[in-house]
Amino acid sequence: MISIEPDLLRLYHMLKRVITDLGYDYEKEYDASLTACVLANSIDIIDPYKIFERLFKKLSNRHILVIGAGPSIYNIDRRLTSEIYDGVICSDGACRVLRENACLNKTCIWVGDLDGGIDSFEKISNFQNSFSFLHFHGDNYIDIIKISDKIREFRDKIVFTVQTLPLCPKTILIPGFTDGDRALLLTKLLKPSKISVVGMDLESYYVSMYSKPSLKDIDLITPSKRRKLEWAKRLIDMFPYY
Repeated sequence: MISIEPDLLRLYHMLKRVITDLGYDYEKEYDASLTACVLANSIDIIDPYKIFERLFKKLSNRHILVIGAGPSIYNIDRRLTSEIYDGVICSDGACRVLRENACLNKTCIWVGDLDGGIDSFEKISNFQNSFSFLHFHGDNYIDIIKISDKIREFRDKIVFTVQTLPLCPKTILIPGFTDGDRALLLTKLLKPSKISVVGMDLESYYVSMYSKPSLKDIDLITPSKRRKLEWAKRLIDMFPYY
């Protein structure tokens, strides 16, 4: 068994600071966490610790590629062909760049909150060696309830993540506030021998079309997204042991 929450109290307080700084409603975040617990029990998803044990066996001391939705994602084809990876962990809409052969004979993991649309979630979840980490927060938990039947199809390979208490046996906190930094910190948690990244442009003034379904090309970053990425970088620096 591996520990996936070695500093839970510190993590909880850090995420609460982020929520306050960005002006989110903590009560809605609490409701989102509670909803995740209820839905997890309702559709009977697998124990997240069992998934972590499987992932640790597959990816510990292996080479993992992390894909974010920043502008450098357009180099993905070159990155996929220039090195050999044992696993690929992608953030939400960034997973749209992956073709099925990219996950052939390797583990692929989707990390997101469905902000990039449901297509990438379904695409990766349908791959044979895939897992998903679905994040609940105040702006998306009602929409997640609406697709609970779809989520049920993948209940043996999905983990529910939250960013506030309450926790329950079938939900977890992972450091990170955006899908990208959560994907990177999840990767570190699995103790790989090497991490490569593409699209993790936390200091860029631009986002790629894979950041939001409404975008058709590279676009200027919004002030709110800029603030989120600043926190993403801080959280990555705060939890270097992951």
